[in-house]
Amino acid sequence: MTPRERFVALLDGQVPDRLPLLADLSYWYSARQDERSLDARYQGDEGYLRLHEDLGCVFYYDYAGGGVLGESLEDVDQESFAQGPETVHRVRTRAGELTGRTRYLPDSHCRACTEYMVKRPEDLRAVRAFYESRRFSPRYDEYLKRRESIGQRGLPSALLPRSPLPALLVEWAGVEMTTYLSVDARPEFEMTLQCMDAALDPAYEIACRSPAPLFHFTDNLSSEIVGGLYARYLAPFHRKRIRQFHDCRKKAAVHLDGTIRGLLGPLAATGVDAVESLTTAPVGDLALENLRAEAGDDRVVLWGGLPGALFSVPYGKVHVQRQVEAIRRIFGRGGRFIPGTADQVPPDADIELVRLASEKLAAG
Repeated sequence: MTPRERFVALLDGQVPDRLPLLADLSYWYSARQDERSLDARYQGDEGYLRLHEDLGCVFYYDYAGGGVLGESLEDVDQESFAQGPETVHRVRTRAGELTGRTRYLPDSHCRACTEYMVKRPEDLRAVRAFYESRRFSPRYDEYLKRRESIGQRGLPSALLPRSPLPALLVEWAGVEMTTYLSVDARPEFEMTLQCMDAALDPAYEIACRSPAPLFHFTDNLSSEIVGGLYARYLAPFHRKRIRQFHDCRKKAAVHLDGTIRGLLGPLAATGVDAVESLTTAPVGDLALENLRAEAGDDRVVLWGGLPGALFSVPYGKVHVQRQVEAIRRIFGRGGRFIPGTADQVPPDADIELVRLASEKLAAG
């Protein structure tokens, strides 16, 4: 079987000839680019594919591929500019102007938000205006070209815009302000979520007509953050959109890369086909042995189980081997489980440990 066939087999509840590894190498790769330390063999698009081949990974985490959705904005002006060590981000809408700030952290090769755009309930009017200005278009030809270039090495991601509640948490207001809004300005908060949901209708219609077989909710969930809000403000959205995908014979996965306990079960109950990026013990809050019971559903595909931290200090070869052995013992090759890094392979990882995990999984 090819890497793509093994991946699709697990999604379909079938047994592949051997277990594949789906590793998100994008964070490690971008850090090597920042440091100008990336091997010439892995430069460029074909080089990124070659890296996956050399490490024995299925190519899937394709953030540069673009998926099936194009997007533009009407009646909205955006600008970003440097101001000292920070970058200022400004959004001007017909309902007002919003400003936020981020700072690049070179030690961790990532960007942190130092000031969120939403600072008071009135700012939600501009968020609604922003969403009402979004226009989506199909990019089917681009997706098909990407799938052809990847070939049997994997499958290009078809990423969805963040769902309304996670978008507020991550992109607009942050955890603290979103929580306050849900209590102190509930009518305005709920009106905004409804507006964001409706604005995404065209995106989901385009997705359902597309050639992509699998879609990814890029919600970056963690039970300690959204657990108390999930049932009321996110589960209905997930249920509706997942039914929409199933009606057009598509599959969908939700990204849960934080704490698992208390959220995996409600996610599985929405009918989602897979829950991806499950960060288990020894890094996360739930052991591999307890994942299926926590999900409460034998049908949902569990995806992850290899925390990214295992590939860097203080962990190492022994811990990676032990985790792979546990995956093989608990799930075998037909346990509706996709071995994957959870979340990403970090910048300081020993990349040879990814190769080790691939080889150990294949040997099962």
